[in-house]
Amino acid sequence: MNTMGSTWTFAVLLLLGTVCLGLAAPRENDTKNPCKGDQEEKVWKGCRVAEGRKYCECGKVTACENPYKFKSDRECMKDLFSDVCNPNPCKNGGRCSQKGKQYACLCSNTGFYGRRCHKACPEPGSILMMSPRFPVDCIHVG
Repeated sequence: MNTMGSTWTFAVLLLLGTVCLGLAAPRENDTKNPCKGDQEEKVWKGCRVAEGRKYCECGKVTACENPYKFKSDRECMKDLFSDVCNPNPCKNGGRCSQKGKQYACLCSNTGFYGRRCHKACPEPGSILMMSPRFPVDCIHVG
């Protein structure tokens, strides 16, 4: 780049009184909006559960879209450690066991089986009792 030429051009613009217009109007190829459509970058503040982690991270970031799900650390912690077994999603006396943000219903000795212990076990002597697909939760020992 020829700095002498740039200085000379600037001096000419200054003499003509157009330097303010030249500096105030950015050229299209100099400032590209990283956002899609008519979105604009904004400063977002908030908290989110860290990806693949068991903790909340809070902060401030400049981005096109809000990356934060929660406004405060308290909201984030409540979501992170929420009890999916309260109220109990299991039916018919099934016991709820929390596995992270998921749950599993323990249906043994209830007479029911299924994701929520909602299906009645087959009656003794039914054809399903002889099937390899017989539900494990329906096996009564003792």
